[in-house]
Amino acid sequence: MGTGDVISQTVLEGHRSYNFFEFDRTFRFVFLGTFYTGPLIWAWFVKLDKIFVGHSLLSVIKRVALDQLLFSPVSYTGFILLLGFLQRLNFENIKEKWKTEFRQVYLTNLQLWPAVQLLNFYFIPIQHRLFVTKCVGIFWNTYLAWQTNQISRPRSFVMQSKIGKEYDY
Repeated sequence: MGTGDVISQTVLEGHRSYNFFEFDRTFRFVFLGTFYTGPLIWAWFVKLDKIFVGHSLLSVIKRVALDQLLFSPVSYTGFILLLGFLQRLNFENIKEKWKTEFRQVYLTNLQLWPAVQLLNFYFIPIQHRLFVTKCVGIFWNTYLAWQTNQISRPRSFVMQSKIGKEYDY
């Protein structure tokens, strides 16, 4: 997840200067990927294979449906709540963060991950599924880092570039 945040900051947000790069933000994403997302996805894939045994198309469709309709909303809720906690937001601000970010993140998730997971569950052995999701996840995490930091960034913060242009964040 840290790689996605670095790409988000340097490519999408233009923080190419050391002075503007938010190292604490990247650390939060590394922490969440290491101790929340990675272990959670691995355990979920193992559980899904026990719930829906076999590799028939119907079994795979059931896995994808359960993954997207149950696991994704729960895991994104946990991610947003933990991120808010790591950003040292109070409970009211964390609730507001969830209200403003969850819907957009989940709807965007539904445009990408069902197709990825359909291919992943049908063609990829369980021991390699986390690797596949992490490869696609670099791009997803870039989006996630950008999305979860656009809404929550204080609007009063104005950055001035070396050429004199102001950027309102």
